[in-house]
Amino acid sequence: MRLLPIKSKFVTLLKLFSIIIFTFSFLSVNIPIVVDALSLEEELEQVKKELEQIRNTKQNLEQDINKEKTLQNTYEQELVNLKNKIDLLSNKIDEKRLVIKELELEIELLSNKLEETEAEINTAETELYDLENETNTRLVDMYLSQKTFSELNMIVTPKGQSDVIKYNLYHNTIQDTTNSLVASLKDKRVILEGKKVTLEEDKIKVLRDEVQLKEELLALERDEADLNSTRSIYSSKRQQSIAKVESNSNTINQLTEEEKELDVKYNQIIAQIIARGELANGFPVKAGDFLGYEGWTGYVIPSSPAGRHLHFMTYNNGVITNPCNSLPAGSYVDPVNGASCGGNGSIQLPIAPKGVMTSGFRTSYRPTHNAIDIAAGGGAVVAAHSGYVYFGYEACPSWAVCNNGPAIWAKVCAVNGCGSGLRTLYYHLACTSEPNGSARSCKN
Repeated sequence: MRLLPIKSKFVTLLKLFSIIIFTFSFLSVNIPIVVDALSLEEELEQVKKELEQIRNTKQNLEQDINKEKTLQNTYEQELVNLKNKIDLLSNKIDEKRLVIKELELEIELLSNKLEETEAEINTAETELYDLENETNTRLVDMYLSQKTFSELNMIVTPKGQSDVIKYNLYHNTIQDTTNSLVASLKDKRVILEGKKVTLEEDKIKVLRDEVQLKEELLALERDEADLNSTRSIYSSKRQQSIAKVESNSNTINQLTEEEKELDVKYNQIIAQIIARGELANGFPVKAGDFLGYEGWTGYVIPSSPAGRHLHFMTYNNGVITNPCNSLPAGSYVDPVNGASCGGNGSIQLPIAPKGVMTSGFRTSYRPTHNAIDIAAGGGAVVAAHSGYVYFGYEACPSWAVCNNGPAIWAKVCAVNGCGSGLRTLYYHLACTSEPNGSARSCKN
């Protein structure tokens, strides 16, 4: 009886322990995993890598497309050549068939002539046979008639003598006529036999020509079949190439959409870096990478010819140089003196769209202006060359009125740390392309 309370307490403790275990297991399942957020520079670098990967893939696909198009041109040219060869063979085949048809007609004509000649020979042989029989009959009759008279009567009586003479004349006449007809029939038979031999030889020759032509026809038809087979192969390859180009083009279009989205993200990160108001440590950029927008920040007089613009400077080993000497030839024209701005093209245009130059480098009208000003209506400012980028703010001078806040600038150095080599400077940046873009709007 005393064991009952102890057993009850043990059961209660066991239930309590089970509840605690269940609670902890529930909490462990629902505890969120904390992931360290990437810094803006790290995120920017990641986006840059993704963009680079997409652009490399697009470049490879475009190269593949160009290769396939070259192959298509080869296939198309080969198909044209094959078509010409097939057409030529078809013409030869048609010619052979016509010649064979003519030979068949000629063989038929020769066969008919042979039949006619054989019929003529048979007729001549029948005539000769009949003539010989008729002549033999006459001669027999004459011989029997002659025997009815005595030789003495024929010799003694005048009438007998006359009959002998007549008989001899008649006999000679019949014999001569018969001999002439027999000779004529024999000549005719010889001629017909010769004609028959000639016709048979001609027929054999024509049959031989027909056999040869049919063999040539079979060879041409085999060649035509081979060419058609090759043509089908090239046609199939061409269709496969067209399908591959279409597939690659669709992939490029998809990648282009992804590239646009990443470009927007890249620009947004740049804007956030600009908005921080702090100098960002140098990170790699390539020529054409986005740096910001043409803006009004810093000391910019809205009523001046420049207005919203990019103030672009170049340095070489710390020495200020004329940007025009490094830009592509014929890039800009000085608005005052008409001088051309453009040089060896070692750097690319720093803004897109191209815009116009509103102020030149150390001109007579602005001798202390160590840059060129470019206005493009709120264009995107891009790195003019590859290197490392830094962003910063520059306070408005005390003597100036900067309604758009401190100047936002970027510099791109060919060497990390900017200790030497080429350096380009981009002033009056904004983090938005809106006309009222300013340092203040960036901070907001």
